[in-house]
Amino acid sequence: MKMILSLIVSLSALVGCNPGPSPDCVKYLKCTEAAAPGTAALLKSTYDTGGTCWTSNTAVADACTSACKTAITALVGGSGKDKAECK
Repeated sequence: MKMILSLIVSLSALVGCNPGPSPDCVKYLKCTEAAAPGTAALLKSTYDTGGTCWTSNTAVADACTSACKTAITALVGGSGKDKAECK
């Protein structure tokens, strides 16, 4: 039993945890929806809970978070500038 538990713990460390969406990507989805209603649905399979950003590895998750930050900056400078969800 101890050996099985040890193996499970070891495999979990190798695979990593599914962290879920970063706060920046949650904000990005909300900002996108506020700026252009209906468009966030297109992004959810990537940036929302269970999306491809969070089911791979930390390098992918970090790249997605960086992309969300960049997108928020672009939205704040454009169609999302007056939206509370983008601030």
